[in-house]
Amino acid sequence: MRNILGFIYGIIIALIILFLAPHITLNLIKDQLSQIYIKKLSDDFASNVKAKGYITKDMYENFIEKLEHTGKIYNINLLHECRVNEPEYVFRSVEDIIEEDEESWNGPNELHQHIVITTPPEVYDPVYPGELNSETNESILESAINTPADPGHVHTDNCYHGTKHVHTGSSSSGTGCYRGQYSYYTCGSSFSSGNNGVYSGSYTCSNCGGTGSFSYAYLMLTCGNGHSTTFTYNYVSSCSNCKTSYSPPNGTPPSSCGYTYYSYALNCGKIQGAYYDSNGNQVFPICNQKVVSITATHPVQTVATGDALITTVRATYLDGSTKVVLGTSDFSTANPCQSQTATIIYTYTLDGVTHSLTCTITVTVIPRSKTCSRGHTYNLNIDGSDPGCPYCKAWVDNIRVIYPETFTFTITIGTTLQENGLRLLVTYMDGHTEVITSGYADNLDKNYFGTQIVTIGYKGVTTTLQVITVRQKIKCNICGNNYNLHPDGTDPGCPYCKAKIPVFTGNVLEYSKNSYSKEIVELLYTEGIYYMYLGDIFTVNINSNEKPLSFVQGNISLNNITKTTVRISKDGIKY
Repeated sequence: MRNILGFIYGIIIALIILFLAPHITLNLIKDQLSQIYIKKLSDDFASNVKAKGYITKDMYENFIEKLEHTGKIYNINLLHECRVNEPEYVFRSVEDIIEEDEESWNGPNELHQHIVITTPPEVYDPVYPGELNSETNESILESAINTPADPGHVHTDNCYHGTKHVHTGSSSSGTGCYRGQYSYYTCGSSFSSGNNGVYSGSYTCSNCGGTGSFSYAYLMLTCGNGHSTTFTYNYVSSCSNCKTSYSPPNGTPPSSCGYTYYSYALNCGKIQGAYYDSNGNQVFPICNQKVVSITATHPVQTVATGDALITTVRATYLDGSTKVVLGTSDFSTANPCQSQTATIIYTYTLDGVTHSLTCTITVTVIPRSKTCSRGHTYNLNIDGSDPGCPYCKAWVDNIRVIYPETFTFTITIGTTLQENGLRLLVTYMDGHTEVITSGYADNLDKNYFGTQIVTIGYKGVTTTLQVITVRQKIKCNICGNNYNLHPDGTDPGCPYCKAKIPVFTGNVLEYSKNSYSKEIVELLYTEGIYYMYLGDIFTVNINSNEKPLSFVQGNISLNNITKTTVRISKDGIKY
């Protein structure tokens, strides 16, 4: 049974071979012919491209149309290989451009700083010079040394509070102090000399009351004891009204002096040269009680407000003795003053009579003072309360930078510390503090680019700060980014915009560039033509999707074309 089946299968296979062999042979021949035809088409197409240096839409469609005449569908793969030489450009980073711009600036940059001079504020609270009164009226009187009378002093009328008695009258007249018993006797001496004289005058007439005139001649006789008498020897008078006249007869001159002596005794009860009051009582010297001048024991005084002045004076008495006594003054020490004049009055009573003498002193009234823990002496208030030390209130102990918080301050060149918000903490000697943002002095050179140590001063105290000045920024009108100017304010250009501009490196890059079917066909149907370049390689690969078919590859190199032939191509080979 098996043999029969094998036999049958053999017959069937033989029949199939006999039937299919011619068909297969025909197809193989047909396939070979198609390959030869396709190779011829691709060689011609490639040669045409080689000659022209480009592909047009018509050339490509004509090539496709001829392929379609075979009745088969082929995959056409076009490959354009070319060598590209391009200059190398790079895009620099913004950081590199900024660094390059900063290094390119070489302008002048010299640091100019001055000495910071700042002084403490003036405080006007003078504690006036001069020692305050350390004594009192009581202590001065207690320790006073009085001086005795002048040993050469001679009493005068001023030394007595009365009148010096001088005997009046005479013992011969019995007047004044001579009113007691008396005795008398006659001179009897002869006249030893005589002088003639004439005297005339007027008188009132006793008969009519009219005016009369008279004249007489006389003889002045003087005795040996000095007594004298007058002897009239020619007397004539007449009245001009009633004509009455008188002319007595001449007498006889006396032969001896008839002067009578009267001698009276003193009877006043007083002593010649002694002093007596108005009641006749004898008084004694008071020159040790009579003050002739006073001088202040403390002519220049400095006292605190409200304190009493020293009003003791040294009284000088008429006898030359001195004594420290207490005077009075109405000068007020309630308010401070400088070198004012005060009057001291000393009043005393002598025999019921009040006497006053004055002298002046120079007074300075100062507030009471206190010395603070810092050693400053200052004035208290008038009422004695403590206003606090004005020096410690006004004078700075130290200053400290509190902004910035570090020792280094970075600011823009051309700006000041104040414009950048520098803040100082000021500590005064009394402990109170304040924060200031202005009013200080500094020696910042705002036009210097770089690092500098700046001195800052305020009210006589200084501190230092390291300041770094950096470039000023500007906003780009194109990209809107901020960038730095040069230190002198010139504009280097926006680095962000510069970073968008490629820069030739100096190198030329050489590389292969492949263009495939899709790109080539898209250009053919958009531009109508696809150009190639000298030295390019154009490859056409054709294969079939129907069955395996050894592909026909046409590699056409333009390298073997002479330069002239290519250059004269009217079809526009790209160079």
